[in-house]
Amino acid sequence: MNVNEAINYAKSKNLDTIEALLILELILKTRKELIFANIKKSLTKREKKLFFDQIDRIEKGTPIHYILQKKEFMGIEFSLNKHVLIPRFDTECLVEEALIQIQQNDFKKILDLCCGSGCIGLSIAYCTKKKVILSDISIKALQIASKNTKKLKLEKFVEIIHSNLLKCIKVKLDIIITNPPYLNKEELEIKNKIKKEPTKALLGFGKDGLNISRKILSQAKEKLNPNGLIIIESAPWQMKSLKNFAIKKGFTHLKTIYDLEKRARALVLGQRA
Repeated sequence: MNVNEAINYAKSKNLDTIEALLILELILKTRKELIFANIKKSLTKREKKLFFDQIDRIEKGTPIHYILQKKEFMGIEFSLNKHVLIPRFDTECLVEEALIQIQQNDFKKILDLCCGSGCIGLSIAYCTKKKVILSDISIKALQIASKNTKKLKLEKFVEIIHSNLLKCIKVKLDIIITNPPYLNKEELEIKNKIKKEPTKALLGFGKDGLNISRKILSQAKEKLNPNGLIIIESAPWQMKSLKNFAIKKGFTHLKTIYDLEKRARALVLGQRA
């Protein structure tokens, strides 16, 4: 089997050419551009076995980015593993909005809550060179966030705190950005039949999946400075319910953020005067 045949085999298993090349890049330890330039190069018996093994894992539901152990977000490459959610392009709109708010309001106390790989908070630190707190309940997630902090050489801008939501956050904050778990049990079961990601990063509890989001909003009031903001991601069909709960808790709905597909992706909430 040569490189071209390997790519065609991967495509027959519903991968695209780039994904096939990324798997080959991992196995051959050669940049995908060079692999593609030598498309007639034969794979060794060992390389062929490794390639088939990885394709088989993907067919059985392992996301390709867990195999590659990396994913680009905001133009930055982040390391990841099975203990953290794979960064989504849909979530980049939260970072873009946060950067605007941080610049306009000169925010200095910034928290990425339920940080996972740290992609949201580290993107903000990378772009602004302001200090950011990364927090998560999962020690294994924080290990990946720490790895990414070092990889991006952002140690002097980042503080990592192990916390169950806002319980261990002792400072007053200017802005909280969070992509919390928000699937309900039925949605999680459907998702895990397709691709397996950590339950802890996905399951929001409650019939509507919003129990964790409600806890965050309930705790955030006393953690935010008077002019502080929270940007919280949710599913489009949860927006109305989450917005109504936030208003009951004393927040003002400032705006709804939409992703590239024009779907409601997050709420921007401010302290009510």
